[in-house]
Amino acid sequence: MSTQTLIPTTIDPQAASFAARFGLQAPLAEMVGHLKQHVPGLQSVVVEYAPAYDTGEDGILIQAWCNAAQPPQQQYWQQFSDWKTARFSADVWRHVTLILSCDERHGG
Repeated sequence: MSTQTLIPTTIDPQAASFAARFGLQAPLAEMVGHLKQHVPGLQSVVVEYAPAYDTGEDGILIQAWCNAAQPPQQQYWQQFSDWKTARFSADVWRHVTLILSCDERHGG
């Protein structure tokens, strides 16, 4: 398990504003905390505002990078997705997307 305080986390001001506007501050913090506790080798987390593209809705993008030596990121993405949809209502989770990458650029 990762130690939460040691993983750099950046939250874009636009993402923070969006979260405040839709009452997503606590769920977003819980989602980031969940990633920090359950993704082995997590190196950094960046939370950004995601303007509407194909979906027609603005949202929040969580980009998380883990050490390249970790197992394929699809497994952890799926676990996070399952947890997110079980834990929160659609009114919450539909606004938040995760991109999880395990690569050399951000690995330690």
